[in-house]
Amino acid sequence: MTVGANDLVTIAQAYAWLGVPSGTDDTNMQFAVTAFSTLIATWCSRNFVQASYSEVYDGHGGPRLMVRNWPITAVSSLAINGQAVSLANGPLGSGYLFSDRSVVMNDCNQFWRGFQNIAISYTAGFNPIPMDLQLACLEWMKATYLFRTEALPVTSRRAGDTEEKYASPVTMLLGEAAPMPPTVYAVLSQYRDTLPV
Repeated sequence: MTVGANDLVTIAQAYAWLGVPSGTDDTNMQFAVTAFSTLIATWCSRNFVQASYSEVYDGHGGPRLMVRNWPITAVSSLAINGQAVSLANGPLGSGYLFSDRSVVMNDCNQFWRGFQNIAISYTAGFNPIPMDLQLACLEWMKATYLFRTEALPVTSRRAGDTEEKYASPVTMLLGEAAPMPPTVYAVLSQYRDTLPV
């Protein structure tokens, strides 16, 4: 099986973290790495691995454009109503500047209102992937791997009418059910994209 384009960890890291002898099940391990990396990207509503994007947006009449992928590391082109806009020489120069999440027009310019009138090509994502994000992927894989052949651990028992409660792999925080361990939720919630673009 080939390495996924958006994999957050390598199979070597997965083998080491899970305590499984390296090379014993490359196909399934690569499948798990790609599946959990995709699951994390889906839950966070964003890609993490650095890549190039070409997107078109509706102009809204304001000076700031929030893009779908972040952190932005470079902007190769920007056009408004078919007119190319250049990178500003500094905070007071004419053109645009960008931060990790948005592109801002300088010199009283704006993203003019219109339908699909903003075209931007940019590079965004992490290189390398942050260590806490790698650890979250490995921890989620480990939690699932450990429970794949075992019953969930019993958290409480009752003698009368024989009741047993089992540990749940679902985290309940802030009224939201997340199918991941609490430590993974704590990390991923920092990376989750909650802004509509």
